[in-house]
Amino acid sequence: MKKILLHQFVGSLTLTLVVLCVFYVFLKEFGSIILGKRDLSPTGEKRLVLDDVNKLNLYYKFRLSNRSNKVSNNLTFNFSLPVFASVNLVSIDLNIAPYANEIFEYRHEFYVLTDRGREGYGEFLGIAGHGEESKRRLQSILRSFTPDEEPFSEKIYQFIVNYVDLSGFHARARGAFYALDSGEADCTEYMQLFIALARTAGIPARGVIGYVYDRDTKIDPKDAHNWAEFWDGERWRVADPQRGVFMENEDHYIPFKILDDDGSYVGEMPPLYWLEGENIEGLELRMI
Repeated sequence: MKKILLHQFVGSLTLTLVVLCVFYVFLKEFGSIILGKRDLSPTGEKRLVLDDVNKLNLYYKFRLSNRSNKVSNNLTFNFSLPVFASVNLVSIDLNIAPYANEIFEYRHEFYVLTDRGREGYGEFLGIAGHGEESKRRLQSILRSFTPDEEPFSEKIYQFIVNYVDLSGFHARARGAFYALDSGEADCTEYMQLFIALARTAGIPARGVIGYVYDRDTKIDPKDAHNWAEFWDGERWRVADPQRGVFMENEDHYIPFKILDDDGSYVGEMPPLYWLEGENIEGLELRMI
């Protein structure tokens, strides 16, 4: 009888240990999902809340054409990926024969974060690029705002929405004061005016180049967009007065480049794809 009871006890203990081992393996593999978190980064250095991400596939397609009668050797074709990605730049070394065409296609699966970062806001203060008269104009606008409970960042956003009309596309950035003086802007000047006013008010703000997509998409170069982000005391938030968006649908905004612009920059915006190397004069690179 004692042997039977001992045998049953050993059997029960063995079964219990097996169940515990299985549960341990399951928890190790899937426990992060049960707890609402998953390791989304390739190296496992960062854990993200599932409710705070939007998974997307972006499809890139480029055509490189050699219009010359010379071989172009030792070229590097670069294109940017979203800043959320573990790798932000793809570089491809290549050669291209005379009068040849090369097609490049790339699919990128990544996660868009609603939480756009919680560090680095100190470097996005100051308006050193503006003269004293320009600074006084910005300060005068801020003093005209009616004191109430509305956040100052939202007052700036509403002022721009009400004051500035959408113009046609500008190939070059024209600066915040183009929008103030003319009363019109494309997305770049909308962004720059928000940055200039926010920084004058002591609110960290930065410019962003990227795309606004809410589903898997083949990137269209005509969809490239500029918007502003400001520091709300805890994290970066989207302000897009050109599209009438303030701290909404932030997981649709996919940043490709963070700009060091206090709103005074005039000139070409940084490219999202480009060629490097010798004999590139006869080459044409296009996103298609």
